[in-house]
Amino acid sequence: MAQQQNTYDCGVFVVDGTRELVRQLSQGREPDLLNLSNVVANRQALQARLRG
Repeated sequence: MAQQQNTYDCGVFVVDGTRELVRQLSQGREPDLLNLSNVVANRQALQARLRG
């Protein structure tokens, strides 16, 4: 997963990384085959999802 570039978005990165992990697991992918190295956290998209 991409590294955050500031000191305040670590929670956004944790939530987006967890979300992607759950998405891939729900599609039946094996945990040892999961690759999250290209996941990029998106603060604005997360805020929009949380607002409903």
